[in-house]
This record gives sequence, C-alpha cells and structure tokens, in this order.
Amino acid sequence: MSNISPRLPYSWSGEVFLIALFSTAFIWAVTLLYLRKVWFYRDPVRECPREDGAIVAPADGQVIYIKPFRNGEVASEKLGRSIKIEEITRLPAYL
Repeated sequence: MSNISPRLPYSWSGEVFLIALFSTAFIWAVTLLYLRKVWFYRDPVRECPREDGAIVAPADGQVIYIKPFRNGEVASEKLGRSIKIEEITRLPAYL
C-alpha cells in the first residue's frame, strides 16, 4: 500500500479567488440586467411643441412623411421606427 492521495494537492487560495471572481461576475450581470430594465421602462418628461400644425412622433420616434386626408381618413403614414406593444403613446398626433 502506498500513501499516495487520490486527490492532487492544491491551495485553498485558488478556491477563494474563483469564488470571488464568479461572485463579482454574477453581481455585475444582475446589476446590468436591472439597469437595462429600468432604462427600458423609464418615463422621461416629454415637452410637446406649442406651434400650430406641429406633429409629435409617438414613443420618441421620428415622423418621416404623412399623406393628406381623403374623406376624413389618413391615407398612410410612416414612422421612423417600429412601435412595440410595451411602449405607450403619450402624445398622439391629431391632424
């Protein structure tokens, strides 16, 4: 019988380093996910222009073009970005 241990000898400081490394990475990941969610659902102050005939784009988008009315209906309109369901239209444009 030999006195050789089946496990290799190692230092406990390596375990401490790995635990600290993974804990820090986990904390950073959770923090970044939280900040991303807070940024997505923020409610910034929006100022509506007071000019006559001004058009406000919904959900911080950009109005590219608007075609005129025909018999009280809008023919078509194009916004600069797609609007997701989660976004709220705060200032609709009434033509």
